[in-house]
Amino acid sequence: ALLVLILEVTQGFQFPHLKRLRSPAHCRASANSEAAESIEVFSGPLGPSEDEMYGALEVGELGIVIEVGPSTIVPGTLGLFARLADGVERSDLPAMTLLAGYARGSFSDSDIGDKTVGFALRSPNTAVFFERQLMTVSGALASAANGIRKSAGDPTSASEIYLAGHDIFYDEESREMVVQLGNGCNKNSVSFARYFVPGETSMPPLLSAQNMGQFCNDRAFFTEVTEDEYLERTQSENCVQLVWRLELQEDGPGQALLLVPTWPVSVLARDISFRNSAPMELGTTYGWSYWQSTAFILEGAGKSAEFDI
Repeated sequence: ALLVLILEVTQGFQFPHLKRLRSPAHCRASANSEAAESIEVFSGPLGPSEDEMYGALEVGELGIVIEVGPSTIVPGTLGLFARLADGVERSDLPAMTLLAGYARGSFSDSDIGDKTVGFALRSPNTAVFFERQLMTVSGALASAANGIRKSAGDPTSASEIYLAGHDIFYDEESREMVVQLGNGCNKNSVSFARYFVPGETSMPPLLSAQNMGQFCNDRAFFTEVTEDEYLERTQSENCVQLVWRLELQEDGPGQALLLVPTWPVSVLARDISFRNSAPMELGTTYGWSYWQSTAFILEGAGKSAEFDI
Protein backbone atom coordinates (compact mmCIF):
# COMPACT_ATOMS: atom_id res chain seq x y z
CA ALA A 1 0.00 0.00 0.00
CA LEU A 2 1.17 3.51 -0.76
CA LEU A 3 2.10 5.40 2.37
CA VAL A 4 1.04 9.04 2.10
CA LEU A 5 2.26 11.58 4.63
CA ILE A 6 1.17 15.20 4.92
CA LEU A 7 3.82 17.45 6.46
CA GLU A 8 4.19 21.20 6.88
CA VAL A 9 7.93 20.67 6.72
CA THR A 10 8.90 24.34 6.71
CA GLN A 11 6.89 25.21 9.82
CA GLY A 12 9.15 26.54 12.55
CA PHE A 13 12.16 27.01 10.28
CA GLN A 14 13.33 30.48 9.30
CA PHE A 15 15.24 31.48 6.20
CA PRO A 16 16.23 35.09 6.97
CA HIS A 17 18.36 35.56 3.84
CA LEU A 18 15.79 34.12 1.43
CA LYS A 19 12.54 35.37 0.00
CA ARG A 20 9.44 34.21 1.85
CA LEU A 21 8.18 30.77 0.80
CA ARG A 22 4.88 30.86 -0.99
CA SER A 23 1.92 28.51 -0.72
CA PRO A 24 0.90 26.41 -3.76
CA ALA A 25 -1.79 28.95 -4.63
CA HIS A 26 0.96 31.52 -5.14
CA CYS A 27 3.58 29.26 -6.71
CA ARG A 28 2.53 30.10 -10.23
CA ALA A 29 5.09 32.70 -11.23
CA SER A 30 4.13 35.45 -13.60
CA ALA A 31 5.20 34.86 -17.21
CA ASN A 32 6.34 38.48 -17.29
CA SER A 33 8.76 38.02 -14.39
CA GLU A 34 12.31 37.85 -15.75
CA ALA A 35 13.65 36.48 -12.46
CA ALA A 36 11.05 33.72 -12.36
CA GLU A 37 11.78 32.68 -15.94
CA SER A 38 15.54 32.48 -15.32
CA ILE A 39 15.22 29.90 -12.52
CA GLU A 40 16.45 26.38 -13.28
CA VAL A 41 13.63 24.01 -14.22
CA PHE A 42 13.92 20.63 -12.54
CA SER A 43 14.38 17.71 -14.91
CA GLY A 44 15.34 14.12 -14.29
CA PRO A 45 14.71 10.50 -15.27
CA LEU A 46 11.02 9.66 -15.18
CA GLY A 47 10.12 7.53 -12.20
CA PRO A 48 7.97 4.42 -11.87
CA SER A 49 4.18 4.44 -11.72
CA GLU A 50 2.33 5.34 -8.53
CA ASP A 51 1.58 1.67 -7.91
CA GLU A 52 5.32 0.93 -7.78
CA MET A 53 6.14 3.68 -5.27
CA TYR A 54 6.69 2.66 -1.65
CA GLY A 55 5.67 5.96 -0.09
CA ALA A 56 4.91 9.63 -0.71
CA LEU A 57 5.39 12.80 1.33
CA GLU A 58 3.23 15.77 0.39
CA VAL A 59 5.24 18.77 1.53
CA GLY A 60 2.50 21.18 2.60
CA GLU A 61 3.09 24.73 1.41
CA LEU A 62 5.88 23.82 -1.03
CA GLY A 63 3.42 22.40 -3.51
CA ILE A 64 5.47 19.26 -4.24
CA VAL A 65 5.34 15.55 -3.41
CA ILE A 66 8.48 13.58 -2.47
CA GLU A 67 8.28 9.86 -3.25
CA VAL A 68 10.43 6.75 -2.76
CA GLY A 69 10.42 3.97 -5.33
CA PRO A 70 12.68 1.79 -7.49
CA SER A 71 15.58 3.91 -8.79
CA THR A 72 15.81 4.57 -12.51
CA ILE A 73 19.54 5.32 -12.37
CA VAL A 74 20.82 2.66 -9.95
CA PRO A 75 19.04 -0.62 -10.77
CA GLY A 76 18.15 -2.77 -7.81
CA THR A 77 18.07 0.11 -5.32
CA LEU A 78 15.52 2.70 -4.21
CA GLY A 79 15.51 6.31 -5.36
CA LEU A 80 14.02 9.64 -4.32
CA PHE A 81 11.57 11.35 -6.68
CA ALA A 82 9.74 14.68 -6.82
CA ARG A 83 6.62 15.91 -8.61
CA LEU A 84 4.05 18.67 -8.28
CA ALA A 85 1.21 18.15 -5.85
CA ASP A 86 -2.24 17.72 -7.35
CA GLY A 87 -3.72 21.03 -8.44
CA VAL A 88 -0.39 22.86 -8.54
CA GLU A 89 0.86 24.04 -11.94
CA ARG A 90 4.29 25.26 -10.87
CA SER A 91 6.38 25.63 -7.71
CA ASP A 92 9.47 27.86 -7.57
CA LEU A 93 11.54 27.09 -4.48
CA PRO A 94 14.70 28.83 -3.21
CA ALA A 95 18.00 27.19 -2.33
CA MET A 96 18.11 25.65 1.16
CA THR A 97 14.41 24.75 1.14
CA LEU A 98 13.99 21.83 3.53
CA LEU A 99 12.66 18.72 1.79
CA ALA A 100 12.92 15.90 4.35
CA GLY A 101 15.12 14.36 6.99
CA TYR A 102 17.98 12.17 5.80
CA ALA A 103 17.47 9.32 8.27
CA ARG A 104 17.28 8.47 11.93
CA GLY A 105 20.29 6.59 13.22
CA SER A 106 23.30 6.77 15.50
CA PHE A 107 26.92 7.93 15.46
CA SER A 108 29.90 5.63 15.09
CA ASP A 109 33.68 6.07 15.01
CA SER A 110 33.89 4.05 11.79
CA ASP A 111 32.33 4.25 8.34
CA ILE A 112 29.63 1.56 8.08
CA GLY A 113 27.58 0.89 4.96
CA ASP A 114 26.95 3.00 1.88
CA LYS A 115 24.57 5.55 3.46
CA THR A 116 26.92 6.75 6.21
CA VAL A 117 27.49 10.52 6.38
CA GLY A 118 30.63 11.98 7.96
CA PHE A 119 30.33 15.08 10.16
CA ALA A 120 33.10 17.16 8.59
CA LEU A 121 32.59 20.90 8.21
CA ARG A 122 35.28 22.60 6.15
CA SER A 123 34.39 26.27 6.50
CA PRO A 124 32.91 28.76 8.99
CA ASN A 125 30.47 29.63 6.18
CA THR A 126 29.08 26.09 5.95
CA ALA A 127 25.31 26.13 6.45
CA VAL A 128 23.77 24.39 9.46
CA PHE A 129 20.44 24.35 11.27
CA PHE A 130 20.68 25.52 14.88
CA GLU A 131 17.69 26.24 17.10
CA ARG A 132 15.41 25.70 14.10
CA GLN A 133 17.11 28.41 12.07
CA LEU A 134 19.38 28.21 9.05
CA MET A 135 22.73 29.91 9.64
CA THR A 136 26.46 29.51 9.13
CA VAL A 137 28.76 27.58 11.49
CA SER A 138 30.20 30.88 12.75
CA GLY A 139 26.65 32.18 13.24
CA ALA A 140 25.70 29.09 15.26
CA LEU A 141 28.75 29.52 17.52
CA ALA A 142 27.88 33.17 18.10
CA SER A 143 24.20 32.39 18.68
CA ALA A 144 25.05 29.67 21.21
CA ALA A 145 27.42 32.00 23.10
CA ASN A 146 24.80 34.76 23.18
CA GLY A 147 22.22 32.32 24.49
CA ILE A 148 24.52 31.24 27.33
CA ARG A 149 25.17 34.88 28.28
CA LYS A 150 21.45 35.65 28.34
CA SER A 151 20.78 32.58 30.50
CA ALA A 152 23.47 33.71 32.92
CA GLY A 153 21.94 37.18 33.06
CA ASP A 154 25.29 38.77 32.30
CA PRO A 155 25.70 40.16 28.76
CA THR A 156 29.41 40.74 29.37
CA SER A 157 30.28 37.23 30.56
CA ALA A 158 32.54 35.12 28.35
CA SER A 159 31.23 31.84 27.00
CA GLU A 160 33.52 29.59 25.02
CA ILE A 161 31.69 27.25 22.68
CA TYR A 162 33.39 24.41 20.83
CA LEU A 163 32.36 22.52 17.70
CA ALA A 164 32.42 18.76 18.25
CA GLY A 165 35.03 16.98 16.16
CA HIS A 166 36.59 20.22 14.90
CA ASP A 167 39.23 22.75 15.90
CA ILE A 168 38.44 26.43 15.39
CA PHE A 169 41.00 29.21 15.42
CA TYR A 170 41.60 32.69 14.08
CA ASP A 171 44.17 32.96 11.30
CA GLU A 172 46.17 36.14 11.91
CA GLU A 173 47.47 36.25 8.36
CA SER A 174 44.14 35.93 6.54
CA ARG A 175 42.20 37.48 9.44
CA GLU A 176 39.56 34.83 9.09
CA MET A 177 38.10 32.07 11.22
CA VAL A 178 39.38 28.60 10.28
CA VAL A 179 37.49 25.34 10.85
CA GLN A 180 39.33 22.03 10.58
CA LEU A 181 38.89 18.47 11.79
CA GLY A 182 40.10 17.89 15.35
CA ASN A 183 39.00 17.20 18.95
CA GLY A 184 36.66 20.15 19.26
CA CYS A 185 38.12 21.51 22.49
CA ASN A 186 41.48 22.50 23.90
CA LYS A 187 41.94 19.41 26.06
CA ASN A 188 42.52 15.73 25.54
CA SER A 189 39.30 13.90 24.74
CA VAL A 190 38.10 10.55 23.54
CA SER A 191 37.86 9.86 19.84
CA PHE A 192 34.88 11.67 18.35
CA ALA A 193 32.28 9.44 16.66
CA ARG A 194 31.71 11.56 13.56
CA TYR A 195 30.02 9.00 11.29
CA PHE A 196 26.22 9.15 11.17
CA VAL A 197 24.95 5.65 10.39
CA PRO A 198 21.25 5.34 9.43
CA GLY A 199 19.22 2.61 11.06
CA GLU A 200 18.64 -0.57 9.10
CA THR A 201 16.05 -0.36 6.34
CA SER A 202 13.51 -3.11 5.89
CA MET A 203 11.82 -4.06 2.63
CA PRO A 204 9.39 -2.62 2.01
CA PRO A 205 10.88 0.38 3.85
CA LEU A 206 9.08 2.02 6.76
CA LEU A 207 9.03 5.59 5.46
CA SER A 208 8.53 8.86 7.27
CA ALA A 209 9.40 12.52 6.83
CA GLN A 210 12.51 11.82 8.92
CA ASN A 211 14.16 9.15 6.76
CA MET A 212 13.33 9.66 3.07
CA GLY A 213 16.45 11.68 2.22
CA GLN A 214 18.75 8.65 2.48
CA PHE A 215 17.28 7.20 -0.72
CA CYS A 216 18.55 10.04 -2.92
CA ASN A 217 21.19 8.73 -5.36
CA ASP A 218 24.08 10.53 -7.04
CA ARG A 219 23.04 11.25 -10.63
CA ALA A 220 26.44 12.73 -11.54
CA PHE A 221 28.45 9.51 -11.23
CA PHE A 222 28.93 6.75 -13.77
CA THR A 223 31.70 4.17 -14.06
CA GLU A 224 33.87 5.87 -16.71
CA VAL A 225 33.51 9.44 -15.44
CA THR A 226 36.65 11.45 -14.65
CA GLU A 227 36.96 13.67 -11.58
CA ASP A 228 36.61 16.86 -13.63
CA GLU A 229 33.58 15.49 -15.47
CA TYR A 230 32.03 14.37 -12.20
CA LEU A 231 32.48 17.77 -10.57
CA GLU A 232 30.94 19.47 -13.60
CA ARG A 233 28.01 17.05 -13.71
CA THR A 234 27.19 17.60 -10.03
CA GLN A 235 26.17 21.17 -10.93
CA SER A 236 23.57 20.05 -13.45
CA GLU A 237 22.49 16.59 -12.26
CA ASN A 238 22.19 17.01 -8.49
CA CYS A 239 19.93 19.58 -6.86
CA VAL A 240 19.71 18.08 -3.36
CA GLN A 241 22.28 18.65 -0.60
CA LEU A 242 22.66 17.58 3.02
CA VAL A 243 22.82 20.08 5.88
CA TRP A 244 23.56 19.21 9.51
CA ARG A 245 21.32 20.02 12.44
CA LEU A 246 23.26 21.05 15.55
CA GLU A 247 22.41 21.34 19.22
CA LEU A 248 24.27 22.65 22.24
CA GLN A 249 25.28 20.19 24.94
CA GLU A 250 27.61 20.10 27.92
CA ASP A 251 30.49 17.65 27.56
CA GLY A 252 30.07 16.25 31.06
CA PRO A 253 29.54 18.10 34.38
CA GLY A 254 31.57 21.30 34.43
CA GLN A 255 33.08 20.50 31.06
CA ALA A 256 33.17 22.31 27.72
CA LEU A 257 30.03 23.48 25.94
CA LEU A 258 29.83 21.80 22.55
CA LEU A 259 27.82 22.23 19.39
CA VAL A 260 27.14 18.62 18.41
CA PRO A 261 25.44 17.13 15.33
CA THR A 262 22.06 15.45 15.72
CA TRP A 263 21.26 14.30 12.18
CA PRO A 264 21.50 15.56 8.58
CA VAL A 265 18.53 16.83 6.57
CA SER A 266 17.98 17.08 2.81
CA VAL A 267 17.57 20.55 1.27
CA LEU A 268 17.61 22.08 -2.19
CA ALA A 269 21.15 23.04 -3.23
CA ARG A 270 19.98 25.91 -5.46
CA ASP A 271 16.84 27.68 -6.69
CA ILE A 272 14.63 25.18 -8.53
CA SER A 273 11.35 25.44 -10.42
CA PHE A 274 9.21 22.29 -10.31
CA ARG A 275 6.84 21.97 -13.26
CA ASN A 276 6.57 18.19 -13.65
CA SER A 277 3.37 16.39 -12.76
CA ALA A 278 5.06 12.99 -13.18
CA PRO A 279 7.72 11.89 -10.67
CA MET A 280 11.35 12.49 -11.70
CA GLU A 281 14.39 11.19 -9.81
CA LEU A 282 16.31 13.64 -7.65
CA GLY A 283 20.09 13.58 -7.24
CA THR A 284 22.52 14.46 -4.45
CA THR A 285 26.31 14.74 -4.53
CA TYR A 286 28.16 12.03 -2.59
CA GLY A 287 31.58 13.49 -3.42
CA TRP A 288 34.46 12.24 -5.58
CA SER A 289 36.31 10.82 -2.59
CA TYR A 290 33.26 8.74 -1.70
CA TRP A 291 33.37 7.09 -5.10
CA GLN A 292 37.08 6.48 -4.75
CA SER A 293 36.26 4.46 -1.62
CA THR A 294 38.63 6.37 0.64
CA ALA A 295 38.63 4.62 3.99
CA PHE A 296 38.80 7.45 6.52
CA ILE A 297 36.95 10.72 6.92
CA LEU A 298 40.24 12.56 7.56
CA GLU A 299 41.09 11.77 3.95
CA GLY A 300 37.68 12.94 2.75
CA ALA A 301 35.54 9.81 2.82
CA GLY A 302 31.81 9.86 3.46
CA LYS A 303 29.02 11.65 1.66
CA SER A 304 29.19 15.40 1.31
CA ALA A 305 27.11 17.16 3.96
CA GLU A 306 28.07 20.80 3.80
CA PHE A 307 26.78 23.85 1.99
CA ASP A 308 28.30 27.32 2.19
CA ILE A 309 26.07 30.38 2.49
